[in-house]
Amino acid sequence: MEDFSGSGKWKIFMDEIHIPEAQQIDFTKFWDSYEQEFCRGKDVETIKPLIEKHFNVKFPDNYSILHDGIMSRFAENRTIWPVVKEVQKTHKTGLLTNMYPGMLNAIHARKLLDDFTWDVTVDSSVVGFQKPDPEIYQIAEEKAGVKPEEIFFIDNSAKNIEGAQKAGWQTFHYDATNPEKASKDLMEVWKGLHK
Repeated sequence: MEDFSGSGKWKIFMDEIHIPEAQQIDFTKFWDSYEQEFCRGKDVETIKPLIEKHFNVKFPDNYSILHDGIMSRFAENRTIWPVVKEVQKTHKTGLLTNMYPGMLNAIHARKLLDDFTWDVTVDSSVVGFQKPDPEIYQIAEEKAGVKPEEIFFIDNSAKNIEGAQKAGWQTFHYDATNPEKASKDLMEVWKGLHK
């Protein structure tokens, strides 16, 4: 799935809600100061009145930050689907994700992850920890029932990769700016590990 990583979608969102260009850096810092709370279970819609107050904007009636602002910009990343299907032939697969409440259900409803069935799902907004908190990797290990060195973790964030490496996991840093090449490289790495 393609989110805001490695794209200009965040700027499009800011423009859509009429954050002036001169305030967009401040807005991003403001958002980032709350993101940890959202990923740990706080409703993202609670930020709307704060944005209105601090940035002098007015959201349209019934505007949903989650659905209109964020989820509407997520897209399928079909290039990774063959990799997941290949892995699922012989191994358990899991989803370890930093999400806002309700986001994972919306992703599944829109079929942005195809019809994959995951053996393990760890959603930060449910468990109350987020990558790269050490606790979330421990929770994932326990749910998967495998040793750390048996986990092959894929992520598009360097800090999340570093957290997984500290947990003793094998890792692959997925370049979200070039998903086609990243998926091709990932398939080659996976096949190299399982000759």
